[in-house]
This record gives sequence, C-alpha cells and structure tokens, in this order.
Amino acid sequence: MLLRNRLSLESQSDRDYEQTLLIDAERKGVAWAVGNLSTVEAMGEYVWILDDDDECAMSDFVAGLKKIVESHTSPDVVIVRMDHGEPLGVLPANGDWGCEPRHGGIGTSAFIVRRDIWNLYRSHWQACYHGDYLFVRDLWDCDLNFVFWDIVASRVQRALSGGAPE
Repeated sequence: MLLRNRLSLESQSDRDYEQTLLIDAERKGVAWAVGNLSTVEAMGEYVWILDDDDECAMSDFVAGLKKIVESHTSPDVVIVRMDHGEPLGVLPANGDWGCEPRHGGIGTSAFIVRRDIWNLYRSHWQACYHGDYLFVRDLWDCDLNFVFWDIVASRVQRALSGGAPE
C-alpha cells in the first residue's frame, strides 16, 4: 500500500512537496505511530499526514492547497474531506462540515496544519488510536484560523477488486 500511497503523491501536477516517512520497524502499531508523530518537526510550509494505507485522491492537491493558502492568507489549519470507504464513507460528513471536529467524524488525512502551528502543538499528539482527533480538537480549542476546503483529498486504499482494505 505504501507504493500506491507514494505513486498518488508522485502524480501531483505541482511537485513542490516533501514526503517524510515514519517507519514502524518494530511493528509497534497505530498507537505508537500516532504518538510518535509528536517527534516529527515540520520542514515544509504545511503538514498533511497521509497514512500508508491512504492515497491522495487528487493529482492537483498541492496546487489547489497553494491557492487556498494564498486566498485565505496562510490559515493555521485547512480541513478537507477523506473517503474512508464503507461503512464510514466521506468524513467530515455534510452534517459536520464547517463545525468543530467530532470524535469519529474526522480522519488523520482530513486536516493540514501550517508548519509553525504544527511545531508549536505537535506535543499534543497522543499515543492512542484516536490521537489524530484529540490533536485537531486541541487545535480547534486554541481558537486558530480554520479554513474548510470542500474536496475529497484522500481515500483509504481498497483492494484492486474493490473489496475490503488491503
């Protein structure tokens, strides 16, 4: 799945991005990986976490993000949608769109954080399965500048047969 993840990024029309891999060589699992994100200092202008079992759904994502950042004067956090597949579907769902993040209603790849905000708040990541939600909720509670960009930016990879995740 990592290959498909990387290929989805390599197909970007604007190649102005850097992918950093966080390797779980000891197979400690999701909680460790999520908690370990707090150790990653951002180098790019924005941080977008794309799990290895996710892929970018748009070949012009980077170019579009640049336009959003420019038109909204460098927002702190950009919220997008993520297709989780069945049974969850696309999150945040329409009823949650434009609202504070809801537990179970947002995924890791559904938010993009400006570098300085990431580096200031990255210690808020917690080593638990829902650490992504806790992080974005902490950012929301800090009254930062959130912008909602209504696109499906990523999707959970599916088997080539269209079945369950690989």
